[in-house]
Amino acid sequence: MKFMRICLLVCGLMLAFVGVTYASSFSVSADKYGKVEGNGIEFSFSENNKIIQIAFLTKDNERYLIAGKDGEPIYAAKIPNVKYVRIKQVYDTETGKYAYIISGSINSMGDSDLSLLMGYDEQKEA
Repeated sequence: MKFMRICLLVCGLMLAFVGVTYASSFSVSADKYGKVEGNGIEFSFSENNKIIQIAFLTKDNERYLIAGKDGEPIYAAKIPNVKYVRIKQVYDTETGKYAYIISGSINSMGDSDLSLLMGYDEQKEA
């Protein structure tokens, strides 16, 4: 029984330190939010001499998320019909890479109906 407690303690400490190590290397470089009205809403972010666009569009009563680089679409997906959206651009200070935390809700209370984590891979250009 004592061995089991020691193992659980060691595993718990390892998990605690791993979380702290990774969390400390990210910083929020932009935080944008808005309401999807009419045909949609678009956000732009600067990333390593490129412009990344993330748009929420409505067509035939369906909602779509489209991501692009320098005006060229690189990703599209059908998403839940969210009304309020928020995008946080985060920067990894260790690797120099950017990621985007995307959340959306159908009400203004912030209940999450959409949660995505996206990033641009320069090697794959995707």
